[in-house]
Amino acid sequence: MLLHFRDPAKLRTKTILYEESFYARDSGTLEQLKELSSRRQAIQDSINGISTITPVIAREMAGGITSPVLQDLQKIERYLPLLENLVTCVVEKKQNRNVIQWTSQLAIRWTSPLSGQSGRGLKGPRYFQVDDMRYELGMTLNLYGALLRERALEVVCTDKAEAATLFRRASGVYVHLAKNVLPPLKASLPPESCPEVTPTLASIMSIICLAEAQAVTVKKAEEKAASGSLLAKLHYGVVQFLDEAELFMKESCADLNDISGKLKVSRVPRKMENQSESSYTLSFVSSGHCYYPASSSVLTGNSLQKFIRIASVLHESRSQRYIAAEYTKIERFGVAVGVLRYSLTRVLPLRPGKIR
Repeated sequence: MLLHFRDPAKLRTKTILYEESFYARDSGTLEQLKELSSRRQAIQDSINGISTITPVIAREMAGGITSPVLQDLQKIERYLPLLENLVTCVVEKKQNRNVIQWTSQLAIRWTSPLSGQSGRGLKGPRYFQVDDMRYELGMTLNLYGALLRERALEVVCTDKAEAATLFRRASGVYVHLAKNVLPPLKASLPPESCPEVTPTLASIMSIICLAEAQAVTVKKAEEKAASGSLLAKLHYGVVQFLDEAELFMKESCADLNDISGKLKVSRVPRKMENQSESSYTLSFVSSGHCYYPASSSVLTGNSLQKFIRIASVLHESRSQRYIAAEYTKIERFGVAVGVLRYSLTRVLPLRPGKIR
């Protein structure tokens, strides 16, 4: 069973009309700008929850696709090629005063579910504006990566191979953001901007997606009744990915200073003293099933910090369970009990109301 961290997909945006901001020299260019606005509006209506299209019509428009997440992915895939073409043209003329003014008139605004400043207040969610077309591209790709994760969670129960592939695709999107899209945007960012436009957060999300893909692989191996030692190692592979994400977050804390407590991680000690199997540590488990407070206050706020910590302990304790089972097979019951007791000490602090 996978823990879900769905905050990244809760992006919202404001309307952009390209044809009203950019000057078109010919009717062909004008039609392309209108098409770009139309495709973006379809995405905006869906993620903002204001679409007036009925599910039946939406299914017909999507070629028979019934999943709303898959429909949104299709919309983004139709929007991205036109957007990338416009971004290329604008970047080539970024010093042109007219282009700068036209881009500013677009008023590109997105919310930031990971900044802790998107909650609805008296004036609604807060929107961050950056006058740079690469901001629009970056936030659209952030949404695309987040929706790939959502789609993976939709199909994980029926098609684990597809789910793992989708998680890896999402990881690739975040890698592209971190290496190619977001670094050139840094010079255009205002003093206070959203964390989604930092290469650091994109890199962290990329690693988390790989951890989720590994978790799906583990589940598939469990269904095939793989050996306990193999399952212990596979579960600990998830822990290693999450450790890498946590370490990356600590080393890059300067880039995340403006991010709320949602992204600040306190490390939980992992190693057992005087135990040779300390590299395997993990379990919310009983009789082969994992238990975790999916709807309890442990995950209140859907913070990335809590997600990393709980997911790490979940897979760490699962690994411990399989190690204990292996010791039981060779009648080393004392060691098995010790492993499970240590696992319990890791799990207890994460009970509802205990995690901080």
